[in-house]
Amino acid sequence: MRVTHTILRKLIREALSHNKQLKHITVGGVPCNVEIANDDMSRSTGLMGREHVPEGTGMLFKYPQPSQLSFWMRNTPSPLSIAFVDKSGKIIKISDMQPFDESSTVSPPDCMAALEVPQGWFRKKGIIPGDHIRLS
Repeated sequence: MRVTHTILRKLIREALSHNKQLKHITVGGVPCNVEIANDDMSRSTGLMGREHVPEGTGMLFKYPQPSQLSFWMRNTPSPLSIAFVDKSGKIIKISDMQPFDESSTVSPPDCMAALEVPQGWFRKKGIIPGDHIRLS
C-alpha cells in the first residue's frame, strides 16, 4: 500500500503534535492548557493540519522582541480565535480566523505573544482585551 507524501507528512505532524507537553496558563483567570511555540520552527508550523483543537487548549506563540505580528490560516482546518498580548501579559486585541484563510491577521505594534484557541472560546469565557495571560 502506497501512502502519498502529503498524507505521510500529515500523520507525522499529528503524531508529533500529540506528544507535545502542555503548559498550564490562565487567561483572564480562566485555566487553559497550551503548547508553547517559542522558536522559528514551532511558530511557523503553529496549529497547521490540526483537524480539531479541544476546548480549553491552544497554542501560545512567544517572541523574543516586541513587534507587530502577522498570522494566517494556511493549511489550518480548525476555526481559531487569536489574542495578541503585550509585554505585561495584557491582551490588546482579539480576532477570529477562518479555516484555510491566507489573508493576514495583524497585531498592534509591540506584541510579545499571541494565543490561538478554538474559535469563540474567548467570547464564551468572557475574556476581553485588557484581561491578562499568566503562566502558572
